[in-house]
Amino acid sequence: MSGMVSVVLQRCLGRTVFIRLKSGREIKGKLVGFDRHLNLFMEEVEKITGDLSNVKRLETIILRGDSILFIFLPRL
Repeated sequence: MSGMVSVVLQRCLGRTVFIRLKSGREIKGKLVGFDRHLNLFMEEVEKITGDLSNVKRLETIILRGDSILFIFLPRL
């Protein structure tokens, strides 16, 4: 992982991020950690499928970095 990506993710710790997975699913949750493989550790997660009325809440998850397509970051 490049140094710039690490710096940006470090600044986003404790904040809500939106993630689109390669499978097409979308996840929203608080970023609590990451590693050099871009595996993300998240809490207070909402898994969004289809429209916004179909939301599943999860407590804590680990997302594998190779399953992530996009990470939408909050304004820093």
